[in-house]
Amino acid sequence: MFKLSQGEYVAIERVEQAYQKAGMVGQVWCYGNSFKSFLLGVVVPAAEPTAAFLLSKGYWPRSEKESTKLAAETFQADWKTAVIDADPARKAELRAWVLENLRAQEKGLKGFERVKDWVIATDINGMGMVFTEQNDTLTPTFKLRRPQLLQKYIQQLKQMYADNGEPVAPDEKWPGEV
Repeated sequence: MFKLSQGEYVAIERVEQAYQKAGMVGQVWCYGNSFKSFLLGVVVPAAEPTAAFLLSKGYWPRSEKESTKLAAETFQADWKTAVIDADPARKAELRAWVLENLRAQEKGLKGFERVKDWVIATDINGMGMVFTEQNDTLTPTFKLRRPQLLQKYIQQLKQMYADNGEPVAPDEKWPGEV
C-alpha cells in the first residue's frame, strides 16, 4: 500500500487484479507515486486475442485464423509486422481497443484507483510476455519486481505524468531511481 499526494491509500495489487480481468490483458503493472495524484500503468496485451482483433480488422499479415495462435511458426514475425512495425494509425487503433477493454474493468475501482494513462508494451517474447525472469522484471514465481519495472519504464512514466498535468522536476528523484 502507498498513499497518493491527496492522502488516499491504494492497494496496488487489488488495482492490478481488477485490470487483469480484461480478456486481452497478458500482463499488467500499475504504478503510483506519493508525490503524484493519480496512477499510471503498463499493460502487455495478450498475444492471441490481440492477433485475433488485428485479423478481424484486416491488419494481420496472414488471413487464416490458425496464424493468430502464439504457437504458430510464423507468429513472432507476423506480430512484428502487425504490431511493432505498424503505422501510427494502426497503433492508435490498437491502443484505443486496449484502453476500451481496460476501462471496462474499472467498475469496482474508486476514482483515485483508476489508472489515468497507460504504456502499451508490445515487445513480447515467444511466450507472449514482456515481463520475464530473464529481463529481471519477474521473480521465478512470476511475481512482479516493482523496482526493476520502475527502472525499465521510468522515462515513459515521467513523460506520462507531465503529459497529464503533473510535471516532474528535472532534479526530482523517485524511489529506487539511480
